Amino acid sequence: MAMSYPTHLLSWLTAMILSFFLTLSCYIVSEERFSLRKAVLSELGFALVAVLDVMILSPDSPIKLLVITAGIVCTYRLVYGFRARRLLLKSLILLLTSFASDVVVGSWFIYSFDSATVTAMRYMTDPITLVMQFAVGAGMMLMALLYRVGASVLKRFHFSASIGYLLRPLCLMGIVCFIFAQTLSRATLMDQQVRFRQILPDFVVILMLTLIGVAYVLQDIRFFNHAQQNKQLLHQQSLQELLLKDTRVFRHNISNMLYGMQGTLLSGDVEAIRSYYHSMVEACQLINNENVVALKRMPSQAVSSLLLNKIQQANAANIPFFVTVAEGISWHGLRDEDMTRILGVLVDNAIEAAAESAAPYVSVEAQNVGTALEITVRNTCRSGDPAVIAPGAASTKPGHEGLGLASVREILKKKPHVLFNIYPRGRYVEASLICY
Repeated sequence: MAMSYPTHLLSWLTAMILSFFLTLSCYIVSEERFSLRKAVLSELGFALVAVLDVMILSPDSPIKLLVITAGIVCTYRLVYGFRARRLLLKSLILLLTSFASDVVVGSWFIYSFDSATVTAMRYMTDPITLVMQFAVGAGMMLMALLYRVGASVLKRFHFSASIGYLLRPLCLMGIVCFIFAQTLSRATLMDQQVRFRQILPDFVVILMLTLIGVAYVLQDIRFFNHAQQNKQLLHQQSLQELLLKDTRVFRHNISNMLYGMQGTLLSGDVEAIRSYYHSMVEACQLINNENVVALKRMPSQAVSSLLLNKIQQANAANIPFFVTVAEGISWHGLRDEDMTRILGVLVDNAIEAAAESAAPYVSVEAQNVGTALEITVRNTCRSGDPAVIAPGAASTKPGHEGLGLASVREILKKKPHVLFNIYPRGRYVEASLICY
């Protein structure tokens, strides 16, 4: 007989089963490395939650959801030390996996067993309760794995973090609507005289969750705005630091060159004076404040940071590098990821080719031509030897095998709205990207 099993023993075993699966799901959702100490602490914490759930609170208790939520949040905080936003997010995800497993497994049990057996399992008066808890726990772990796979797919395809800011309030709204619908369905079965007293705690929980959701959305909006502002300020700071660094180096070098100029003038050698003068002109070209202005106009911070790095690289090699960006430029045609890869290859090739020329020079120009975005990378090269690689060819530079312009053409193969061309123009080589 079902009643021959002590109810308290069933409750204790049920609590252990639930806490075990909660701990496993917690590790999957949190992406934590396994730690025996943390696993034991998690087991104890979730066991306490499960004991309160199955041994103290009745299945219809109005504060059941609140107790489970508080228990999961507290366990996360004490064991893993999660703070604020991450704590709430991970707790919400684990609760959602729990709800999803209850809905899926509960629906299956309702359709698979008669009402008397379902009632016995719900109030833990039948050993088959353990089978149900195993099924619910396995379902919870499966939901956690599905979440992990989905999150990995989103991360792999570089979905913007702003999608997360939209999904979180929608999920919380869904939970509130689910609880509200469940409360209304229970209210229709209650006597009118006790209905208000019975459903009041549920409405209090719904109100609290709604207020938490609103506060969470406002916090996300502020966090997103602050993150964008900080990102822009850090980029501007890097540009200013580049300008100050170049200015200090230029001031130090020009003062030394002026002393050398004095000695050259005293020698009276006209050819030596002319040669020294040209070397000073080349040194003066390396300090170019217009680059900072151009980088600030660049709509893409990723491309701007890339060019900033290439400017420093060219300056270290004593190669004049000029960036020109039209004011109010419309940035479109390629994702930042593709644009940085393409420009990285083109600018690296330009710097290497310019270093071998008698008068090194590299420039990057970005402007709008009609509705199209045009980006041109221009550089000097060895006389009579423009470094134009035929379509399909690969770079032969050491360490670049299989890369170079061939990789650029491979990226653009599936971009019919982008035209790419590279050709010699006088003593320069120009690589042009036109994005429609």
